[in-house]
Amino acid sequence: MGMSRFDYIADDAHREAIERIFSEFNAVFRAKSWLASILLAGNLLEALFVEYLVFIDFQSKYKIDPFKLSIDKILGACHKEGLSVTTKPAVKNFIILYRKLIHPNTQVRLSVAVSEKEAVQSSQLIEQVREEILKRQRALIGVTADDAIDQILSNKLSDEEVKALLESLKPQEMERFLKNVVPRRLYSQHLSTAGVWQVNGSVEIIELQKMYRLAMELASDELKAAALDEHVSLLNTDKEKGTAFIDVLFRPEDLDAMSPPNAKLAKQHIFERMEKSPNHVFLDTITDIWFHLTKEDIDEFVNVCVSCIIYGTTQDTRIEAKAWLSRNSWKKMSGELKSSILTPLQRWIENYEFFNDNSHAEMVRELKAIAEQGS
Repeated sequence: MGMSRFDYIADDAHREAIERIFSEFNAVFRAKSWLASILLAGNLLEALFVEYLVFIDFQSKYKIDPFKLSIDKILGACHKEGLSVTTKPAVKNFIILYRKLIHPNTQVRLSVAVSEKEAVQSSQLIEQVREEILKRQRALIGVTADDAIDQILSNKLSDEEVKALLESLKPQEMERFLKNVVPRRLYSQHLSTAGVWQVNGSVEIIELQKMYRLAMELASDELKAAALDEHVSLLNTDKEKGTAFIDVLFRPEDLDAMSPPNAKLAKQHIFERMEKSPNHVFLDTITDIWFHLTKEDIDEFVNVCVSCIIYGTTQDTRIEAKAWLSRNSWKKMSGELKSSILTPLQRWIENYEFFNDNSHAEMVRELKAIAEQGS
């Protein structure tokens, strides 16, 4: 199944359920289980027709919930809304067959014989329905989010060309681009090792990152907040995906755009990552974080940075964190912001001096000197 076979279905749970049915259909079809193939195909086709009605916002237009319609009314509604495949004799005949196979009367069910021929026809119908839905989608909204991402990944487009392509997206497709299509593609490109997500270094990851940030520049404040909240909140429900989002698509300025609870969640995650397992990808992502933290946040984050540099789990971690601070993180600061950083550093120095821990005190003095060099 291609990456975008059912991507027009915006609801994650519905799309994943349909993809599972499609996968099961393929499995039983390959196993030559014709009855199971037809039953799954009927289930899948009914779901695709309903999701088409969801896509064209049938409920808002007619005040009717498409999930509560009978199959006959679903087909009639789809035809009314421009889906011509529903009037084809092959579709009608298959639906009649499918309804007999799920009929509550045992005699009706047993009166039906199925063979490879009907199973093959059902496979063909699935593809025909899917193709027409995609054509209708493009006719209604022009360039889709899926089209845009495929064009960007398959062609070497300049930033200006990518921006122009993104500007051509209609609002609902821009929403899908930021909330569904790019993040899902990102999550599929990550590798998991011992529960820690790492970027696999592919060109696609870099392109996804670039196109997402360009789209964020074009998005409304409301859409930015909704997209950020949706994926940052995964830190509570799916830590791996939430971490992947922070590592690749997130930027510190996003803290200013999202809701306070999710901004707090993002900062908590960033502080924990900094203390335990910062890597160069993560550190590059949060370079300018200091400019988007409150005074209380800065105090806590300075403590986290010092703790990482002195007590980090590996020498590489300690070196990487110190290099990050030296390279760019503290060099842009001045005035009150610099003072907010110097104050907790001085407390660390005084604490180590109190316990005659001159070695660690000297390490923090070096960090303080780096901060004081800020322009």
